[in-house]
Amino acid sequence: MLSRFYAILDSIFTKTTFFNYLKGIMLCFVLLCINPLFAVDEIPSDIANSVLNNDENDEAITSTDNTEQAKILNITTLTDIDNLREQTLYVGQYISIAYRLVLLDEARIVYTEFNPSLEAQDKSAKSQSVQLIKESEWQKEGDYYTATYTFKIIKPKVVIPSLVVHVQNNYLQDSMQTDSIDLQAQTLNKTQGYSGVVANSLKIIDYTLESYDDNNNMILIELEGNGSNLEDFRLPNIKDQEFGQGT
Repeated sequence: MLSRFYAILDSIFTKTTFFNYLKGIMLCFVLLCINPLFAVDEIPSDIANSVLNNDENDEAITSTDNTEQAKILNITTLTDIDNLREQTLYVGQYISIAYRLVLLDEARIVYTEFNPSLEAQDKSAKSQSVQLIKESEWQKEGDYYTATYTFKIIKPKVVIPSLVVHVQNNYLQDSMQTDSIDLQAQTLNKTQGYSGVVANSLKIIDYTLESYDDNNNMILIELEGNGSNLEDFRLPNIKDQEFGQGT
């Protein structure tokens, strides 16, 4: 992702002195090399071989009770969570969790949600330890559907809520949810040289320094990051700064 960052600097900063300053800052971001491993489990035989028993004279759509086993879907977490727990995670870091869905008897997805909710407008989302950054569409891969959700860690004690999938066919409404995921993350001290970014990679594409007023200069930095929280990028000890839109 390419993003722009603006800052107002004291006039003592020239293009040369700022470049040296910026090189020091860029060395102080957290570099992550994460290669998630995925666990592929066999579908339970009782789910794969399940058959719906519907009254031929009853065409009404019925709903399964929450205490009953799901009849026309199976949702599992595809990402290897044990492997993820062995990694060092940081507050501010982006992590991706993949899920696998099996639909039976011509079932189709109605909607998905997290429990508790991660929707920004919901009050419960404010107390959560992760923020939902993006989600992919469900992609069919053979007999399965897969989707990946990306979260931003915002608290040291991490709980990714259960993903709930609601489906239906011509006879039945059904739903199933995954287990929540518990993780631990470290909070990085805001040291003098730390830019606030946790990333797989981060580089400066370009920067421009120009006069702002009699006492200050203005710097425009173009950054490109992979798997990064560029929105948290900050230049230490500079009061007026602003993160621009990404592309």
